[in-house]
Amino acid sequence: MATLPIQLRLPFSGQITGSSAAPHTALATPQTPTIQKKIGHWLVPTGNDEFLLPNELHPLQARPILSQAPHGAIVSVGSERLLFHALQMPSVTHILGVDYSPSIVRFHRINNALLRTYDSCDNYMQARTCDNYEVWRNHFTSGNLTHDEYLAVSDKETFKWWSQVIGPNKAWNYVYEKAEEANSPFYGVQYMGDAKLFSQVASLAQRGAYTAMCIDLGEAAALEQLATNVQQNFEPISVFDLSNAWQDEFPNSYLGVLKTATLLESIIPLMHVHGLILFTMGTRLSFNITRMVYVGFRVQALHQMLGKSDTWTGKKYTMQHVVIRMADIIKRQLTLANQNKLCCMDGIVVDEM
Repeated sequence: MATLPIQLRLPFSGQITGSSAAPHTALATPQTPTIQKKIGHWLVPTGNDEFLLPNELHPLQARPILSQAPHGAIVSVGSERLLFHALQMPSVTHILGVDYSPSIVRFHRINNALLRTYDSCDNYMQARTCDNYEVWRNHFTSGNLTHDEYLAVSDKETFKWWSQVIGPNKAWNYVYEKAEEANSPFYGVQYMGDAKLFSQVASLAQRGAYTAMCIDLGEAAALEQLATNVQQNFEPISVFDLSNAWQDEFPNSYLGVLKTATLLESIIPLMHVHGLILFTMGTRLSFNITRMVYVGFRVQALHQMLGKSDTWTGKKYTMQHVVIRMADIIKRQLTLANQNKLCCMDGIVVDEM
């Protein structure tokens, strides 16, 4: 399959629902400068890898999208993003983290062990922020883990890594802050300080429905492995959250058009007929502040476009054409946010392309 030029632009005349495309926000913005002072930087070096701290300061922007998700599983890149987004879905059966970063996957596996070990958010947070190895090791003796799992999370090297990346790391303070006010950026997703939210996440972990895979979504063999895992263990995928890994403008060697198209061709058959594919894009305003926009694309919308033909050539659209149009739509949303200098803007759902 030949690679299509990224500069190709297709006319958009589709339907957007969930939130108006007009600039607006009902989300709190004043906390951002305070949060940024606490963070300092997003990347924590971890040997040969780096751990990307949660850098989305307004996860509720995705709620207009995720609230429309059907019953099923969520598959997502990133760390806490997976859990924050799962908590905004009406009915989630499984949560699967997929990332090419070993540090992100390691976070999920240790966090999963903590969630399976504790039945209260207070005890969970004591363990999560523990700064003493002997205390840390004793946290995992409740019997909820297998012997191999216990050995994997209770050893000294794991504690050292967790302490460096998460644990008492002050960079996490903005996430740990309780989000009891309805206008808080983390209201309804900050499970570390809310008993009800913690119970929802912990129940997924305790019944084996919280897992993670270290895979490169741009590799065919990895996609086969992912497909097998989903088919054998999960309900249909309700939300596939690619964040901004679809982009090709970054120096990070993200997927780009061709690999994203191949990925979607592999993932869509595993998705609920009314499922959503979530794209994110941002503009860096300063060293640490990024303006983010979120767009959810219905699986049906992609199918509909694939059934159409180009008015100029008469040839049917391919998945590469679809990805290019998806990129155009989210870039327009970011342009709109930039023009109106919005710190945050509600996400939208695209039902027709």
